[in-house]
Amino acid sequence: MHLLCVDDEADFLDLTATYLQRNLPTATIHTATRVADAREIIETEPIVCVVSDYEMPEQNGLEFLHTVRETHSDLPFILFTGKGSEEIASEAISAGVTDYLQKRGPEQYDRLATRIRHAVAEYQTKRDLRERVKELTAIQTISDVLVDSDGQSEGQLQQVVTHLPQSLQFPEEAVASLTIDETEFTSPEYEPPVEQFTVHDVTTAGNEVTLTIGYTTNALTEADSDVFLPEEKELLTTILQLVTAYLDRRHVLSDLQEQTVVSTSSSKIRPR
Repeated sequence: MHLLCVDDEADFLDLTATYLQRNLPTATIHTATRVADAREIIETEPIVCVVSDYEMPEQNGLEFLHTVRETHSDLPFILFTGKGSEEIASEAISAGVTDYLQKRGPEQYDRLATRIRHAVAEYQTKRDLRERVKELTAIQTISDVLVDSDGQSEGQLQQVVTHLPQSLQFPEEAVASLTIDETEFTSPEYEPPVEQFTVHDVTTAGNEVTLTIGYTTNALTEADSDVFLPEEKELLTTILQLVTAYLDRRHVLSDLQEQTVVSTSSSKIRPR
């Protein structure tokens, strides 16, 4: 769990980080005394909650919140300030702050840690739900694609790798490739991925099938020890099974068509 604490007063910032590290020992605490530095940390680290002071020289806490919301609409943001008033609290709630606490004493840091736990748990639950919906949508879309219509399998297989990257957690950086024996299909604007996950299968006709997803940006590999969610790996396995079943079905249909042609030809040959 990566947290970001922002406060222009270094002593308060160090105190907050120390208390949070004590209450949340598995967390990684990032700190910034300048809003510009804080914005950079949000873009380069897998931050799951921001704790910000209110009075700061570049932007106050609510102005900073508006900046964060432009690119991270649901990232938990807790205003932790020494200046408290009903007006500020009301403005914070209206602005969409996740929580609001005043710096009144050591006991507030325990409350802050508790609020962070709750906010992060809710954030991750919502994120997991969104990812699950994307995965189910991808399965349905690709399943619909892999239905024979005009008999041209290349078009359907190309659509598989076109749709697949959109179901991943970082679609802008995602690519996909599908290899069947020596034939390869790649997603649009494909680049060799920096980080990738691959699954393999073999059709009943003996064709080797390989499906790969990947990310093209180094920064994404810093998010976790494994950038790919378990759900994404499960999704890739499911899509591979759909592709293999599609190829098996086409092979069976091809055999039936050949047998029909042979049978029709034989029936036209009559003995004299």
